[in-house]
Amino acid sequence: FPTDDGGNPYSTDWIDEITSQAIAHSHDIAISGGSSEFAYRGSLNYTKREGIITNTGFERVTGRINLDQKSMNNRLNIQYSLAITDNNSENADNGILNRALLYLPTLPVRATTGEYYEVDGAYDLYNPVAMQENYQYDIQDRTLIGSVNIKYEVLKNLTLGANGAFRNESGNEGYAYDVNIRAFASTFPLASRSFDQKNDKLMELTAQYKTDLTDVGNIEVLGGYSYQDVRNNGFEANNYSGDPAWMRVQ
Repeated sequence: FPTDDGGNPYSTDWIDEITSQAIAHSHDIAISGGSSEFAYRGSLNYTKREGIITNTGFERVTGRINLDQKSMNNRLNIQYSLAITDNNSENADNGILNRALLYLPTLPVRATTGEYYEVDGAYDLYNPVAMQENYQYDIQDRTLIGSVNIKYEVLKNLTLGANGAFRNESGNEGYAYDVNIRAFASTFPLASRSFDQKNDKLMELTAQYKTDLTDVGNIEVLGGYSYQDVRNNGFEANNYSGDPAWMRVQ
C-alpha cells in the first residue's frame, strides 16, 4: 500500500472526504390588510438546504399574493391570485456513498503526481472524491399560477360568473460527468441539457339563478361553459465529448 512522505500508511476516511456539515435555513414574511371592500394578503418564503454531500444542495423561493375586491353594494366581487415557486437543486451521483464505503482507507485521495489515486484493474473500486468532483446534475424548475374570479349579481337572484386561470410549469436539467475519471470510463462521454414546459389555460363562464318559493321549495338553475387548453413542449441536447463545462452553457 502507498505511504506518505514520512513513510506512514494512509488512513483515509472516505465518508468524511465527500461530506461536510450542512446548514439549512428558512425565512418567511407575510403582509395582510384592507377593508370591507378591499383585502389583500401577500407572503414570501426563502429556503436553503445545503447537502451533507459536498457540492450538493437545494434552494427554493416561493411568493404568493391574493386580492379580494367588492363594489356596487357587494353585488360585484373580484378575486385575484398569483403564486410562483422557483426551485434549484444540485445533486450527487446515486452511488457515491456506496463507493465511499467500499474504497480502501489505506489509499490517499491523490497520488504524488497530483492526480486522483485509482486502483488499476480493480473491479468496482472507484475513488469517491474523484467521482464527486467530476459529476454534475443540476435541476431548476419553476411553477407560476395565476387566476381571476369574477361574480356579478346583475339582477336579484341572478349571478353571472367568470373564472380564468393560468398555470405554467418549466424545468431545466443539466447533467455531465468526466470519462477521464475511472468510475465513468466504461460509459459514453456525455453532457446534456434538457428543457420542458407545460402551459395550462382555463376559462369558465357561469350563470346561476336561485330563488326561494315560500311554502313550495327552492329553485336553483346553473348553466355554464368551460374551456381548457393544455400544451407541452421541450427539447434535449447532448454532447458526447463528456466535457462538464458544456453543461454550464446557458
